[in-house]
Amino acid sequence: MEEVYELSLGGPGKESLAGCKDIILQATQALLTNDVDEHALFDYGPTVGDPEVRHQLAEFLKIEYKDNVESDNLFITAAATQGIHLATTVLMSKDAPIFVEDPTYFIAHGMFQRDYEHRVIPVQTDDDGIDPDVFERLLQETPAPTETKYPFRRMLFVMTVHHNPMGSCLPPEKCRRLVSLARKYDVLLFAEDVYNLLTYTEDGVPPPRLLAYDNKEDPDYRGHTISNCTFSKIFSPGMRLGWIETSPRIIQMLKNCYTTLSGFCFNHFVSRLVGKALELGLVQTNLARLRKLYGDRIRAACRRLRENQTPVCFVEPKGGLFLWLKLPEIISGEEFQENAKAKNLLVMNGSRASMSGNYKNFLRISISVIPRDKIEQGIEKLSELIRSYDA
Repeated sequence: MEEVYELSLGGPGKESLAGCKDIILQATQALLTNDVDEHALFDYGPTVGDPEVRHQLAEFLKIEYKDNVESDNLFITAAATQGIHLATTVLMSKDAPIFVEDPTYFIAHGMFQRDYEHRVIPVQTDDDGIDPDVFERLLQETPAPTETKYPFRRMLFVMTVHHNPMGSCLPPEKCRRLVSLARKYDVLLFAEDVYNLLTYTEDGVPPPRLLAYDNKEDPDYRGHTISNCTFSKIFSPGMRLGWIETSPRIIQMLKNCYTTLSGFCFNHFVSRLVGKALELGLVQTNLARLRKLYGDRIRAACRRLRENQTPVCFVEPKGGLFLWLKLPEIISGEEFQENAKAKNLLVMNGSRASMSGNYKNFLRISISVIPRDKIEQGIEKLSELIRSYDA
């Protein structure tokens, strides 16, 4: 059977998930032995999540972020997708517009537009990410609900750390500007922070999350920012576990909505299991392994692109799972994707990440699924195919 080079998917491969079984076995044994409170473990969990789980998570994040994280500001979810669903359905009315970066996570704008029936507005980006000046102009031009029981009249879905697909990190001055605009125009800043912990610098510390700029010491602070996170990128997506970190007023709204009141903690037993794995240091060890694994892969892919003098433009990311490649203007990314597929090379064309159909000569490639040697071979095939357009 001919080799397939999977460079399109952002999920884990076999190598990424190696060891998950042992982690779950150890955590399960530790959780279920001794004087376990069966009622507390197997009943509905507290609405915001088990206190000990949130404590362990807060302690973990304090170390990883090198920043203060309060357990009272954490809300346990069934992974990042549910965080998106909750914010979109609970925190704003259907007539509230949602702004997304152009480009953005390609499934998100489909969720907002088709599943939740919001008006979705793309916002221009530059090499850093979203352009706050363009965003403010669009806010001024876009009607928002004048009367609503919800506190937020608009939402911005944004990735400020290890952007998907661009790999960029938004500079501090632009993060501060977004917070200022959110306060001025009653905007919910929904930061998709799923790749923050996959940082490949020497110290492994990610840039501050957008939430860190929504400072509660500011005189006009009300809490406009959500940091939406998941264990799916650092442990096992099959566990379906994540968390929202946000302000007290948003926690209260999530806690008291009917969706939460119906089921209480959205993934209680699994959260207790992962909480125990955090307590034992097992998630931390796995995260360190993945940082080395993915960091080696992304550096190898960039090095091979440079050594081959592949005719593409790109910036080597400091974290995340993706490379964002600009092809020569004459090459259509959509056509290239199909031609590559015929050679068993799977990539994603850039226009899929754009609501406005831009980035037609871009590709997103992922380093998360196949081993490093196969990634390098895939880059070789990619380079050959790009050069064939000049022949």
